Amino acid sequence: MSKQSAIGRIRGSGWLFILPALAGLIFLVLYPFAYNIYVSFTNMSVYHIRNFTWVGLKNYVFVLTSPDFLTVFRNSIVWTVANVVPTVLLGLLLAFVLNSKVKGKSIYRLFMIVPWAMPSFITLLIWQSMYNTQYGVINALLAEVGIPAINWLNDCNWAFIGIVIANIWLGYPFMMIIFSGALQSIPSELYEAASIDGAVGFRQLQYVSIPLIRPTILIAVLLGSIWTFNNFNSAYLITGGGPGICTTILITEAYKDAFGGTFAFAQAATYAFLAFIILFIPGIFWNRYTGLTRRST
Repeated sequence: MSKQSAIGRIRGSGWLFILPALAGLIFLVLYPFAYNIYVSFTNMSVYHIRNFTWVGLKNYVFVLTSPDFLTVFRNSIVWTVANVVPTVLLGLLLAFVLNSKVKGKSIYRLFMIVPWAMPSFITLLIWQSMYNTQYGVINALLAEVGIPAINWLNDCNWAFIGIVIANIWLGYPFMMIIFSGALQSIPSELYEAASIDGAVGFRQLQYVSIPLIRPTILIAVLLGSIWTFNNFNSAYLITGGGPGICTTILITEAYKDAFGGTFAFAQAATYAFLAFIILFIPGIFWNRYTGLTRRST
């Protein structure tokens, strides 16, 4: 066997290693994504499950001109910002605390991971029962300090605040973990050098810790925004999108169109693709502005 043929076989064998991952990417990600786009241009529904036809931009015109679209879109943006900002800040604060010299911090870290370790749907159903106006534990605690009961699930503003609180409870452990890992990767020599130069306490956070974990923070904000924008569980299991459409976001509206009685699969696919576009475009600008994927020279 010649040297060139041996090198060719070695290079060709590399495709065998990536073939399983490539097949999974094609059949589990690319094909469903492409098929979703195709369905959004048809009239597929439970009544046209096989004999559906191409309707062009009809679904997009219908969705974008719907009287509820702007409200649902606004809910999605407010929902994302109201969750990501406090979740990142809380996770960052707890990471700094647990990275300092605190006794028993391993035990604290264990208990703080519990909300993330539990299945989210169980946690959210517990929160739903806690928000019960008559029998919920939250109103019972408020009554102990003389605060009137809050109609958490039937008032627009309180329902939205309620699902945000529950989602922050679910989200902060992940942020805390990744920020803790980033802080622990900072060499102790840098802190020693900073202390020699007179930077102690908050100045070490300002000039050492924050700049070095900045890429982690940027990635956490990006991932948190994507996950929260498409977070179906928190926005649906507690309030069902109600009262009315007060807590309805794009992904829950897509679910309602697909399985909420109308079985309008094409409209659901349209909402799903619009959600992708709304995330994709800001994601591109965020990536270019922050340079997350920029190669260092």
